[in-house]
Amino acid sequence: MRMTQELMYSLDPYNGVCDKFQDNGKRRMYIILSPEEVAAGKTTCWTELDIQNRGIKNLSPQLWNLHHLTALYLNNNKIGRLPPEICQLHNLIRLDLSNNHLKNVPVELGDMLKLQNLNLSHNCIKVLPYELGRLFQLSKLELTGNPLTPELLQMSMEVNGTQKLLQLLLDTLEDPDSPPERPWLTVREKSGKHMTFKVLCYNILSEQLATRTKYGYCPSAALSWEKRKELIMGEILRSNADIVALQEVETDKFYNQFRPMLETHEYEGTFCPKSRSKTLPEEERKRVDGCAIFFKKNKFSLLKEKYIDYSMLAIANSEGADDMINRVQTKDNIGICCCLEIKEPSHGTRHSKLIILNTHINWDPEYSDVKLIQNIMFMNEVRLPEGTGFTATIYPTTYIQGYAEVSSHLLRPSVGSTWRHFL
Repeated sequence: MRMTQELMYSLDPYNGVCDKFQDNGKRRMYIILSPEEVAAGKTTCWTELDIQNRGIKNLSPQLWNLHHLTALYLNNNKIGRLPPEICQLHNLIRLDLSNNHLKNVPVELGDMLKLQNLNLSHNCIKVLPYELGRLFQLSKLELTGNPLTPELLQMSMEVNGTQKLLQLLLDTLEDPDSPPERPWLTVREKSGKHMTFKVLCYNILSEQLATRTKYGYCPSAALSWEKRKELIMGEILRSNADIVALQEVETDKFYNQFRPMLETHEYEGTFCPKSRSKTLPEEERKRVDGCAIFFKKNKFSLLKEKYIDYSMLAIANSEGADDMINRVQTKDNIGICCCLEIKEPSHGTRHSKLIILNTHINWDPEYSDVKLIQNIMFMNEVRLPEGTGFTATIYPTTYIQGYAEVSSHLLRPSVGSTWRHFL
């Protein structure tokens, strides 16, 4: 049985359905605008749809066009199959399918990542797809009244049962296919006139930050440092890059894992932890992350290195600018600068020098001004005096057009230390 014409109208927001439901448990009511009201330009603003207690067996494909819906109530019907196209309603927060005749759940339901409340109770579901484990924002999953295993039903009713069940499903999900090969950006084509080299920039995600709280959609195995370490090392070595710039490298892991491993592959490295490490006990200091630069020893030698502490720079330049103390100084981000000498001169030229920069600026979108100031401070600190003769190639880890324009301006020798005017 298909839905009645009245229901078909109610599924089309352009036909003027108005949802007057208030989520207080009393009632929901839809008002269908007349053709005259629609012609007069009257509009509606409903985001929830209630089609319960209608005896519906099948759903109209038009339903999947209502991408604006945040709640869909299909409970107390006779629906025997939920089409995989349900995932097109990607804004759904609440989905009620209780008291129907469902025998299974499409795996595509696991793609509806905004779902917070899913009611599948009192159906005929025997197996749950592992893909439901991806619903990391789901806070309530109702399964009572289904012929599932007693263990699953019991788990779902425990304290934090939804999270436990989702974790079980996610950890049972098969490993995804390997990611595609990373595309390399060619800055300059190889030629006989210039030396070329390859640079790999990689934020490896600190172990302290790789938690289920932040990455609830990842299986536990994918967050395990031991597994990630092998994959990261493999990626670095396969790239065969001449220079490797890493962010979020923990202090202990740099000295005991990355440096020993990469030294066996003819790399030399330097490291700078975030500024808070200066104030912590030794055991806690090991877990502080920072930036690292590695380079091939057969191609480069390290002439000089410089560590840049944005917090200290903010204090030194805070006069007359309160935001430097209140916003910039409180962030312990750092940068590292290396001056390398190229060992093999090209076509009889003298040994050239190369400057490599690596930084990890503040991540928070609410502190976009801090991001900009940190970037400007960084570039100002490594601004080259006129006539140095250095061949300076800049590789900032965050390349945003606006930042790059400011940085390019500040790197000109004729420009003084004007960055404080950006506050």
